[in-house]
Amino acid sequence: MPDDAPPVGDPHDDPESTGQEPATPPPSTEDPRITAANREAARYRRQVRERDAELVKLREATKTDTDRALDAARTEGRTAAEAEWSTKYRSALVKAEALQLLAGKVVAPKLVLPHLPLTEIDVGEDGKVDTAALQVAVDAVLAEFPFLADGGGKHVHHADQGAKKPAPTEQDPNALLRYALTGRPPHS
Repeated sequence: MPDDAPPVGDPHDDPESTGQEPATPPPSTEDPRITAANREAARYRRQVRERDAELVKLREATKTDTDRALDAARTEGRTAAEAEWSTKYRSALVKAEALQLLAGKVVAPKLVLPHLPLTEIDVGEDGKVDTAALQVAVDAVLAEFPFLADGGGKHVHHADQGAKKPAPTEQDPNALLRYALTGRPPHS
């Protein structure tokens, strides 16, 4: 360390603490020492990759049949589990997205679902459903079955709608006894 350099940890050697520019600019990438260090680092990275590949080859060459069978079983199990998960949760995800899209557009979303090609709708790696393709499928179903489309707020009248009797009010048990004894209806 040169004699005129401030000691390590001295608050004066931090340019931000003094508000001044550093005395020497940071080294540029054109500095031959940096270029040489980058080349050397790249050479070491290449050597590591080559040795890793060589290590994998040696491990494969020294594996027994049992080890190979075990690796194959692990790979097969992992593939089967991923496929099961994919079909199980993928279909639930697409169905949920379809129900959300159908809300407010159709009278009965559960009647439209069987007509949608849910297995053909793409789901991205990030779990996002292709809503444009789903919308096209919904439009095709509504073109085929226009009576399922919500008529803009018109409600379908079902057989169970109509005049309803008011709910019975609870009566005083004493009034019921008086009615039973005298035959006169209670005063309501």
